[in-house]
Amino acid sequence: MTKNKQIIISLLPFFLSAGLVYLFWRQSLLLLFLYTSVLMVEIFLGNERIVEIRLVTLGILWGVVLETVGISSGYHTFNNPDFMGIPLWLPVFWGYGFIIAKRVSSIVYTGSPFKNSPR
Repeated sequence: MTKNKQIIISLLPFFLSAGLVYLFWRQSLLLLFLYTSVLMVEIFLGNERIVEIRLVTLGILWGVVLETVGISSGYHTFNNPDFMGIPLWLPVFWGYGFIIAKRVSSIVYTGSPFKNSPR
């Protein structure tokens, strides 16, 4: 499989889940549940679970920090905030983004979304 095809396949679930915001932006708990479920399935299907759990944790923490700074500085606001001015689902989506970035960069450099997979 070509690298471009692997990248598209890796990005597809991320972009589809991003589309859920359009449909359910007023229902933060539902989005939180959906994103957490998708994220757990993605991690479970991968073969670098420990690395990806650490990346998700880092992404969630960075998401909270960066969104909170953006809100407190007046840079942006959310129409439906839940916690510290941000929707509950958004930090989980940041964590998901960290995993996708790792997988795409692994495809570019090794030809596989997982470091330990054969080419």
